[in-house]
Amino acid sequence: PVSFVNQNVDFTGATVTGLSGGSGGSVTPLTVVRRTTTENINLTSFVNHFDGGSLSNGNKLLVKDQSDPTENGVYVYNSSAQTLTRSGTITPSMLIYVQLGNVYAKNLFVNSNQSAITIGSTNITFEQIVTNAVFA
Repeated sequence: PVSFVNQNVDFTGATVTGLSGGSGGSVTPLTVVRRTTTENINLTSFVNHFDGGSLSNGNKLLVKDQSDPTENGVYVYNSSAQTLTRSGTITPSMLIYVQLGNVYAKNLFVNSNQSAITIGSTNITFEQIVTNAVFA
């Protein structure tokens, strides 16, 4: 796979659906999240602080560092209930852009799974493929 880790890449005007991800499959449309995890978290009892900042109501979070990789995925934060809820489905080669963070701001991750995913039973792995991505 092509990797741009530790390179400053400008994606201004790029068509992300034309990239290949993970193990060479085609990439699904871009999903944007506010922040990502930097370590395993307790999904039912957590501190709202991820990669140097907190989430606001409705923000999406990429959970990518779980000890149980079946828990990895995109979650939506509900501030009134203080909960994280899975956001939709996770697809093979799903491409995710992280907006903010001390470590992972402006980074692109791809779901390296190439086959069908069953939420709760399939191990989900996200691979960092680009740092310092710029979108116009």
